[in-house]
Amino acid sequence: MKVLIIDDEQDVLENVAKILEFNDYSVLGAENGHDGIRMAREEKPNLILCDITMPGCDGYEVLNELRKDRATDDIPFIFLSAKADRPSVRRGMTLGADDYISKPFQDTELLDAIETQAAKKAAAEKKLKAHLDGLRGCLSTALPHELMTPLNAILGFSNFLQEKAGEISPVDLREISRLMKEGAGNLHKLLSKFMLFAKLEGMSHDPAAKRRLNSNCNTDARPYVADTAAIVAERFQRSADLQLHPIPQATLKIEEWLFAKAVEELIENAFKFSATGTPVEVRGTVASGLFTVSVTDCGCGLSSEQVARIGGYIQFDRPLREQQGIGLGLAIVKHIAEFHYGALVIESQPGCGATVRFSVPLNPQSSSGLQGRR
Repeated sequence: MKVLIIDDEQDVLENVAKILEFNDYSVLGAENGHDGIRMAREEKPNLILCDITMPGCDGYEVLNELRKDRATDDIPFIFLSAKADRPSVRRGMTLGADDYISKPFQDTELLDAIETQAAKKAAAEKKLKAHLDGLRGCLSTALPHELMTPLNAILGFSNFLQEKAGEISPVDLREISRLMKEGAGNLHKLLSKFMLFAKLEGMSHDPAAKRRLNSNCNTDARPYVADTAAIVAERFQRSADLQLHPIPQATLKIEEWLFAKAVEELIENAFKFSATGTPVEVRGTVASGLFTVSVTDCGCGLSSEQVARIGGYIQFDRPLREQQGIGLGLAIVKHIAEFHYGALVIESQPGCGATVRFSVPLNPQSSSGLQGRR
């Protein structure tokens, strides 16, 4: 195991290096923060021990730089410092430090901290591998079936065009062309959804990826909710069924494309699983530092057991419904909410429709994020 020590005090650096080398660790040393950042990027150590108070580039800056770099953002990072006051510890942990050891320390304290971080990383990697193996197995079973519906339509019309090319009227040719394009669009959308779900599943076990998603963002909620609702309603030819309530102004701490995707999935599900002529209501509210999108339909609804089983591997009561999809939509929205310290809440009963609420934090650094109105 390779450990990088960053400390401007030569005697401390040498003493820690001796302790680690005696216990069969491979050691790298850097006498200042800038060299530490460079060595971390070049050498990719398994763990970093870093002092806080250093000239030029202190430990906080080192940690911040490494956490912004995808090549180093998941390396376990332990502060070694004489600054043991609560604000210093809190600041380090807020920036993403994994542990904090106060100087002076015992050899056993240092070694125990390193072994704990190594064990945590190994366990996380093992859990991620097992989870991804399970995901691959589920997708390999479900994906071929889901792809066959649009693919069969494309292949069927292609064969028909080959066999009857000289007998097809221009009107029929345009209709066939439209249906093939629709099938290709459905296929593309389904594959994109699978790819996004697989990406989010992997990120759910990657703390570094979560930190990247929660960097400063400024997304204006109002246009994304209103525009997405109108587009989805038109796509289902149900614009008359859409009941869009006034959306408050709010700036959110979430990337635009992820917020738009979550809203699209919620509204699309409402139209997909409810009958034409029944209303789909979309609301937006601001309360307790959160912006919430609520979507209500009068469709088939879900049981409490089905709500508890929300995941990407199933479609509820598939034999009873003709709509495509295997339940990925709500699973995607759930991941997005959890990544941003928000929530997905579903109120539903079979046969009585559903109300789904998706909440994400306002951006406290934006004045508009603090001025949201109901």
